[in-house]
Amino acid sequence: MTPVLRRWLPRWAPMAGIVIFGFILLKKVTKPGLVEHELVHWRQGLGSRFRFFFRYAFSRRWRVIYEAEAYAVQVRTGEETIEWCAKTLSGPLYLWPCSYATALEAIRSRV
Repeated sequence: MTPVLRRWLPRWAPMAGIVIFGFILLKKVTKPGLVEHELVHWRQGLGSRFRFFFRYAFSRRWRVIYEAEAYAVQVRTGEETIEWCAKTLSGPLYLWPCSYATALEAIRSRV
């Protein structure tokens, strides 16, 4: 199966990219590292999109696991620093699922 990439997210959306039921939605201007980040989420949902969505939406622990894996890929592209990714993951965009230190360690362990 091949992911479907669409540049449909409006500029006012808080996120730069999102995976919804197999579709990767991005803002018009995106960095290649962000595309790689969203492709990680697309692959994470291949087994069961419902299970992925349920875990991501309702479990802080799983949200950190999924995002740490995706942010590690983004850090490896060199576009973002691990510190920026940890600050973002531990902040309001993800509804504060963990502390900065926890996010930093979760990402660092996957880089």
